[in-house]
Amino acid sequence: MPNDVDTIKSRLDVVDVIGEYVSLKQSGQNWKGLCPFHGEKTPSFMVHREKQIWHCFGCGLGGDIFEFIEKFENVDFPEALEILARKAGVELSREVQPGASNKRTRLFQLLSEAVNFYQEQLKSDPGSSARQYLASRGVTAESISSFALGYAPAEWDKLANYLRNKGFSLEELIAAGVALKSERGPGIYDRFRDRL
Repeated sequence: MPNDVDTIKSRLDVVDVIGEYVSLKQSGQNWKGLCPFHGEKTPSFMVHREKQIWHCFGCGLGGDIFEFIEKFENVDFPEALEILARKAGVELSREVQPGASNKRTRLFQLLSEAVNFYQEQLKSDPGSSARQYLASRGVTAESISSFALGYAPAEWDKLANYLRNKGFSLEELIAAGVALKSERGPGIYDRFRDRL
């Protein structure tokens, strides 16, 4: 199934897929439109072609093409996979295992929590040097918000501890790629430290 997902993503463009459901207009390097998930008159729904993701600054929803289809069509991940496979002309390997959708949802939730953590760290005192760097590069507050920029603190396990307190397991942190297994013992450490 992971190969199916990668193949579908390589064949489909997020702007083209979402453009079938939402009227999008180009805005710089991104595309914007009215969010289909809540009523609004001013577009706050952004689609990022470079990152192949979408995000609504009005209701906070976001993700990749799979999350969009799941939410728009009100289906679970296996059904969204089939819909997008048809669009991409991909024949699925039929190796979807029970619980795969739940695992994927958990990992997406974990990554969303990590993004929130990094964004809050950028606003905090330890993130002051990172904010100064962004300002010196001409990065505006709007761009920071639009691209969900954040800061990974210098501590070895600050994110890991934060996510563990949110109920995520060590295995989930490693599977999501935000933490690495320590070679010196049973613990883990944050993959990203002291960086934007």
